[in-house]
Amino acid sequence: MMFGGITIVGGIVGTLTGGFVLDKLDSTIPNAFKGPVNFVSIHAVKPSLRPLAMAASTVSIHIFGDVPSSPLVGVMQDHIGNWRTSTLILTTVLFLAAGIWCIGIFIPFVDKDDEDIENPKKSNKTNPFDD
Repeated sequence: MMFGGITIVGGIVGTLTGGFVLDKLDSTIPNAFKGPVNFVSIHAVKPSLRPLAMAASTVSIHIFGDVPSSPLVGVMQDHIGNWRTSTLILTTVLFLAAGIWCIGIFIPFVDKDDEDIENPKKSNKTNPFDD
């Protein structure tokens, strides 16, 4: 109960804080790398492809993160047999992932937010793969 409560409160506070910070920083793609991943997923594609982008992002997060992480941590702990070493390895992997994420701040990015508005003929397509 305690862990679930902390997770819920932390998620709500983190989401709200990230949104406010992004609003203050100006909502651009490089600034979004400092905040929510969903902003990057939505604004990196044309508006007609946003549902597909969000679906692919969610599925990828689960397939490459949530699903294998618990069994892999268990196998690692069984092999190493020391929680301190296992935690140090996991923390190192976390910092490596955070470093790779921060590299995205410096990558130039084009916001595709109003691409369909500029060319209205494309926004009425029935198949988003007709490009």
